[in-house]
Amino acid sequence: MSGVSSHDVLRVTSDCLGILDVVDPDCFDHQIDRAAAAACVASPDSILVVAVADGCVVGQCLATVQRHPDKPCELYVGDLGVAARYRRRGIATELLRAVMKIGRASGAQEVWVAVEPDNVGASALYRSIGLKRDAADIFDGSLYPRPR
Repeated sequence: MSGVSSHDVLRVTSDCLGILDVVDPDCFDHQIDRAAAAACVASPDSILVVAVADGCVVGQCLATVQRHPDKPCELYVGDLGVAARYRRRGIATELLRAVMKIGRASGAQEVWVAVEPDNVGASALYRSIGLKRDAADIFDGSLYPRPR
């Protein structure tokens, strides 16, 4: 494709945490917290893979290997983001395939991800790599009691 910058995909570990010092602001939801990032990549079941172009992180995918006492190990894809100017170039697919490969090597047999109902692009991406839609309700909330 003409005019497309090349990029590298790599797993972020404690040894290369500095790669998160230069991140396209459109890549993650919030600014990187260095201590939180260090804790994330130090966890053996946490997988953070990034796409780097011209020394800048332009894409990221965070997944977690979930181990269960009663069923096969799963890979949960919790976050995926690609800077707007790098979208539609296959980076998200590459990042997903990278975390899935690492997940398989860690013992995961299945993968799952939650998507907002109106996120048509993400839904299409996940279908394109062979994932099937499974209807579910998602509940979330704070772990801290709310003041009355």
